[in-house]
Parts: sequence; C-alpha cells; structure tokens
Amino acid sequence: MSMHNTENIHIVPDDWSPDQALAIFELLDLLRDLVCDRYGALIQDAMRSQYQTDFDPGPPSDPPF
Repeated sequence: MSMHNTENIHIVPDDWSPDQALAIFELLDLLRDLVCDRYGALIQDAMRSQYQTDFDPGPPSDPPF
C-alpha cells in the first residue's frame, strides 16, 4: 500500500477558503496525535514487520576496525 499515492484521489474540494483548509489541517493533526498516543507502539510494530526483509548478509568478512 502506498502511503502517499494521491494521484487519483479527489476528496479535497478546490473551493475551500484558507480558514477552512486550516481547520481541516488542524483537525487531522489532532487526530494523528490521538491515534499515535493510543496505537503508536502497535503502529510501529506493524510498520516494522511490513518493511522487514529476510535478507541475511551472514557474518562480516572483515572486522570493523
């Protein structure tokens, strides 16, 4: 799932006033904070497992120092 693919999403009207756009922005910002406060650790776990790979490079061939 792409987090930022908004090419075909047209749910934001073109005729909002700056005050209306700011109100929505502030609402979404507050909502994001509330969701993160309640589900932050679970979201991080889900994202970690979603982006985790099974790649195992094996032991290093040269010591780091």
